[in-house]
Amino acid sequence: MSVPIGDTLTCPACNQLITPDTDVVACTECGRSQHRHCWESLTQCATPQCPGLPLQRTPTAEITLPPEPPVVTSFPPTPPPAAYTGPVAMALPPQTANLPDLYMDGDRTLIIRAGSTLPPICLATGATEDLLPRKKTETWAPSWVYIIAVFSLLIGAIVYACVKKTGQINFSFTKPYATKRLLLMVGNWLLFVGLFIAMFIGFAYDESTIWGFSLLIASIFVPVVAYYLFLHLYTVTKIDNGYLWLKFRKPEIANAIYAAATKR
Repeated sequence: MSVPIGDTLTCPACNQLITPDTDVVACTECGRSQHRHCWESLTQCATPQCPGLPLQRTPTAEITLPPEPPVVTSFPPTPPPAAYTGPVAMALPPQTANLPDLYMDGDRTLIIRAGSTLPPICLATGATEDLLPRKKTETWAPSWVYIIAVFSLLIGAIVYACVKKTGQINFSFTKPYATKRLLLMVGNWLLFVGLFIAMFIGFAYDESTIWGFSLLIASIFVPVVAYYLFLHLYTVTKIDNGYLWLKFRKPEIANAIYAAATKR
């Protein structure tokens, strides 16, 4: 069975991409497509609170699947960001060999093919003029790796190196913002170095070591907070099957990028 138009991008059971050549089944209640082996493993629909009947317990004659949709070769036009009224879930077109480089999941998350180039829009301001090209290799690992690192930095680092996934994206910044961002990054590093040096001075001149420990904590957390307040633009929430999940801090930037990428 092919993937229906308008269906969700991922299987609700395993959260993996549903590609046009995947063997899927549709729920008789909610109509949600999911991998056949996921359905048979759960013996029920994976959509929360869906009363869909188990595949192996439902007679074939009682299931009425919707007719196969016509084959499409392009996506429907996307409304401009101003007309956005809720989350948009992009679906893969059926029987299409060349999959698009960009999808949208919700109002802030873009799913981007690794190595692809985003439309000429500044990721920070949304401007389309006076741009500078940039590229960055992102790295992602499951959250349980960081839990291991809390108990053992060495083991956590080894596990992280083994399970991490990387992907490169190409994007743009305006020239004024690129200069501002460079100055902010340098200032943030100087802040870290200054607090770190002050920590040693605190340990040397304070017998109670209260100032030393206070400055040690400040040297770690203050630069991190400053980064997320002034430099953070998006978070890589997942890398899988050659795609990166980027959750943007500003929903309007994500919508502008998606609208420009699907503009006909």
